[in-house]
Amino acid sequence: MLLNSPDVVYPSPQNHELPYPVAPDYLRQILTDRLYQVSQIRPKAEQEIVAPEPEPFTPPALGDSSFLDPDALLCEDSEDDVEDDEADDNLDPITPDHYFEDTVPVFRPTMEQFESFPKFIKRIDSYGMRSGIVKVIPPKEWLDALPELSDQQIRNIRIKRPIVQHISGSAGVFSQANIEKGRSYTLPQWRALSEESDHQPPAKRGERRKGRAVTSDHPRKRAKITDASSPASTASTTTVEKKKRGELSVQELAEFENFDYRFDASEFTDERCAELEKIYWKTITYNNPLYGADLLGSLFTNQTKSWNVAKLDNLLNDLGKDLPGVNTAYLYFGMWKSSFAWHVEDMDLYSINYIHFGAPKQWYSISQADRPKFFNMMRSIFPTEYKECKEFLRHKTFNISPAFLKSKGIKVNKLVHRQGEFVITYPYGYHAGYNLGYNCAESVNFATENWLDIGRDAENCKCMSDSVGINVPDLEARVKARKKAERRQRREERKQREKELAGNSVGVST
Repeated sequence: MLLNSPDVVYPSPQNHELPYPVAPDYLRQILTDRLYQVSQIRPKAEQEIVAPEPEPFTPPALGDSSFLDPDALLCEDSEDDVEDDEADDNLDPITPDHYFEDTVPVFRPTMEQFESFPKFIKRIDSYGMRSGIVKVIPPKEWLDALPELSDQQIRNIRIKRPIVQHISGSAGVFSQANIEKGRSYTLPQWRALSEESDHQPPAKRGERRKGRAVTSDHPRKRAKITDASSPASTASTTTVEKKKRGELSVQELAEFENFDYRFDASEFTDERCAELEKIYWKTITYNNPLYGADLLGSLFTNQTKSWNVAKLDNLLNDLGKDLPGVNTAYLYFGMWKSSFAWHVEDMDLYSINYIHFGAPKQWYSISQADRPKFFNMMRSIFPTEYKECKEFLRHKTFNISPAFLKSKGIKVNKLVHRQGEFVITYPYGYHAGYNLGYNCAESVNFATENWLDIGRDAENCKCMSDSVGINVPDLEARVKARKKAERRQRREERKQREKELAGNSVGVST
């Protein structure tokens, strides 16, 4: 067949899912060169030409012209590939087990439903895109398989520079200033701090407050002021040097003796949480809680394959770089009244939050349908902040009570989040909340294919140095390249299986 014969059909690049357009002339030249090369190595007549095995294909960096492999361009998705994609698109939705206070969907999936994180999220997406947040209670099999936190993991926890939260305001409208505290805490020190009387909620009527009294054997009272020339002063200097190297001092090591990080949260019944909610809003400006927020790290191990917050299967893995807290996990250490103010996630992403141990979190959310009404109300309350930054609600500094929002005709969804449970937040779903006591949670953002359209239109704050921005077209191109590579790999695996089956059948017949 001649190259300029009308029988030669040149495929249109528009029919292939490429991250950028390919000129027809360029594709024509590729085919011409390929056919020319074949003609130069053509063996004698009647001799069979055996095509070489294709080399494994890996996703290239964007801009790498080697991505334009003619073999990849000319092969269509197989029927099996199409069926796989259609099966993922046609997954039946999973219905909630119940609704918390008739507002927030709560899911109790089976292990089969829970096993694949991307598929589960796709099956519940329609619920979260209405309520702003959902709760997921993992199946018992998953919880039982979680390894106990090791002594080394607990000792490695260092709560560096927690923020002291100063809240001011009245009548349901409050502003929050977060001031960094210039010290760090081990977990025993953090728990001791959270159990001091200033950081404990009032006891139930007829009961004594749980907080500890500061006694002589309290860790904060063990150190004594000594003369600079004394042996004790030399030991203190050694401790400072150890802290610089991130090592535990003798005193800190002693604090871990008989220390149990676990927490009996049985006192936090739904009734008790409702009682504490009233107390929180009445006393929100009293004292100044500390919050160990945005600490890079994870308490999950590689032993946990599914729903590992530090290794979620989602599109942000294709970014090609780490964005702390966005596609790498953060740890959060709370105490009574430590708060997270009203906000949506950076780039309107999804987020997931898991409580490893400790007291519950109280969550609030605004349904996506009320998003415009909520934003306009906040803009009217804080006009100066809005004028300075149109994305001012991403600053996480404004606390508005549910009672005030209700008075403005805005419904607030509520949820109590307990240890061993997940909360997922959704694009456009404003959320806020606070901790009811000593606890540790882990959180990260994630993205689905449905988010890509949302991400293209998302705005990010321009006045904060740590504001997150994502090049969505770049991400989408990387996702397409990865999927094409995966499809090609599946095709090669199918071909290999077919060859093995054919070889086996020949062996049997002979």
